[in-house]
Amino acid sequence: MIKTGLGVVSVVILMIVSIVTVILEAGTSISFMGLSTAFNNVSSNSHDTKDIVTIVMYCLPVLCLPGFYFLTQYLSYDKKVAAPGAMDNLSGVATAIEVAKHFQENEEEIAKDAKFIVLGTGAEESGLIGAMAFVKAHKDDKELVNEHTYALNLDSFRDMDHFNVVKKDTLQFVPFDKELMELSKQAIDNCGVESHIIENPVGGSDSTAFAKAGIKTITLNAQDPRPTDYYHTTNDGMDNLKIDTLEKGFEVVKELVRLIDEKYKNAKSEN
Repeated sequence: MIKTGLGVVSVVILMIVSIVTVILEAGTSISFMGLSTAFNNVSSNSHDTKDIVTIVMYCLPVLCLPGFYFLTQYLSYDKKVAAPGAMDNLSGVATAIEVAKHFQENEEEIAKDAKFIVLGTGAEESGLIGAMAFVKAHKDDKELVNEHTYALNLDSFRDMDHFNVVKKDTLQFVPFDKELMELSKQAIDNCGVESHIIENPVGGSDSTAFAKAGIKTITLNAQDPRPTDYYHTTNDGMDNLKIDTLEKGFEVVKELVRLIDEKYKNAKSEN
């Protein structure tokens, strides 16, 4: 809500500045003569800095209208109606549980001293609160946090053509583990689907909390990164899920665990 409020205030300030600019341009009345003159000067290649500033100040409010609309929609929507969250992120939680159950029932497939923690964090969308709290509570637990700790963040599995390895939260300026990135890509490729290495351009993922604590981490998803009508909307219900993608996601994560285990065993034998 604080970020939303700042966004609204910013847009309001921008609009006020623009209105003042219009008034100053027109002298005592609002008109578009200043803008017309600036456009004429630019088109005739006889413009100066003032003409550019005039055009920008007139046009900025128009460019900001979509953002202002989304902000007002956010502030006014019915808080009792929320996205069901089947893809984001029931699919990730379910995949983590099933992978852990598989290795519990097939212990011979993995190192005997391997430990699984299925962690379902809350409030990711509100600043990674759950993941941050977990990391803070266990940062000094050497049995849990050591060089062989790997945090696999499973976040939304729906779109078969978009199995992604998220290597970085761009706005958080936090890159994830390069070796895990390569192993994740290999796991996806080994399962017969095309892999994509991408960055998360907005917000943040739970991997950021672990990366900041020095824990090797990566985020995996199978989600179209383009805007869709089922991302953070009421369309994200159970009927939105794709069973074949969930099954493939299970295979991919299981294969990634196998590759990590293989790496661990090799390192252990060398020592």
